[in-house]
Amino acid sequence: MAQVLRARLERDVPTLIDLLRVPRGLRDDGGNRPDVRCFALRTLRKVGDERAVEPILALLKDPEESVQLSATIALGRIGDPRAIPPLLEILGDSEDFLRRQPGFIGWQAFLRRPSATIQEHEITLRGRALDSLASLGARAVLPTLLALLEHRDRYVREWAARLLARLGDPTALPHLRAAEHRAPFGRRRKLRNARRQLERAAV
Repeated sequence: MAQVLRARLERDVPTLIDLLRVPRGLRDDGGNRPDVRCFALRTLRKVGDERAVEPILALLKDPEESVQLSATIALGRIGDPRAIPPLLEILGDSEDFLRRQPGFIGWQAFLRRPSATIQEHEITLRGRALDSLASLGARAVLPTLLALLEHRDRYVREWAARLLARLGDPTALPHLRAAEHRAPFGRRRKLRNARRQLERAAV
């Protein structure tokens, strides 16, 4: 039954958009719970309908942190360039973002911990914004990604390499080659895969 309902909803974008509505007060019975809004966002990012972009942009300021994260991811998946300016605003100052990166393992852990602090949520949200901006081809994030290639955490370096390949800017190739060369021999595979992906895209 759940699969049937999901399949029907995927063909009914207006209903999904309506499920994004945020309650306006304690007496507003027409708004939807955070889990419902997240469900609608997950379905909309799969559908990829551009009609949902403006309503999703509004959810970047949702009172619930889980909804903010889901909206940030959905905008990257839908791929509409209207999302670039507000996502850049979330990413904020590049130097501050780089200085506060805890390492990829810590960043991933924040996603799974409901009790994450406000600071941890902010770092996670900014990381998701960077991920979505790379998917959208926003060249403004290139310096941030190149700097992350030199992060102390190898998982962050590999994540940055993957995003650079997705961004598709061939000027990143020398930096990817250098990062691959610096990595220990047994830990070059993901960097090499990203470099090869970008080389193919540049042909």
